[in-house]
Amino acid sequence: MTKKFIVVAHPRSGSTFLVERIVATVNAHAPHVDHQELFNSYERLFNACALGLDGSDEIATVDGFFASSQSSIALFKTIPSFHFQWNEIASRTDIHFITVQRHDILSTVASILICEHHNEWKRPAREHAADARYLFRDWFKSRRQQEMLLGSIFNRLLFDLRALEVLNGTAGTLVVDSDHFSNASHDLAATFGQPISFNGYKRLSHFSECFVDADIFRETVLGYLSNIVRKHSSIPRVVEQLLSDS
Repeated sequence: MTKKFIVVAHPRSGSTFLVERIVATVNAHAPHVDHQELFNSYERLFNACALGLDGSDEIATVDGFFASSQSSIALFKTIPSFHFQWNEIASRTDIHFITVQRHDILSTVASILICEHHNEWKRPAREHAADARYLFRDWFKSRRQQEMLLGSIFNRLLFDLRALEVLNGTAGTLVVDSDHFSNASHDLAATFGQPISFNGYKRLSHFSECFVDADIFRETVLGYLSNIVRKHSSIPRVVEQLLSDS
């Protein structure tokens, strides 16, 4: 019988690296979808391209993927805000969930901005910053444009963080902090029956490495966050902590 896994994460969390290492170690059945395809066209679960399904029924798509596996382990990675039926997926008791979260929210946002600015999801922010750090303020023609982009990012990110928080409180969920992958190595080994190697892992970049005007970036994002959390009844603890520490 196939053991079913879904790795659940927010964008720019290092989760793809984790999935790649698991697949390389245990020879699991997983879709072959690269970052660029995800960035350009992945609006529904694998957008039919990986699984050969139309994606209109996400539950059927999930079940179709697992049913297609000939391996003892099948897994894929997803992001909660990609789904209209996320609550139904997350409530499945026949699926093992692994959550991946990066607690440095400011650096997560910086990485998302850089990737979207360059329309290249795969390239790490540090590689962009190797030649020259960017001027955050120069990316926007107006304050309205800045607010629209940050609003789009945070509407998705807050949903993802809340979904992860709920899953983390569910019995059986394996929680991984992507800033400290090695801390989860024992639990991962117990889950998959052998050690998962993290060879090749690159430290996630800090927002101060991405922008010349890093203080302006930090103040802008925190100011925006402070405004939008007033409109939300449920704020993820990691966001509350960020604002209380500021």
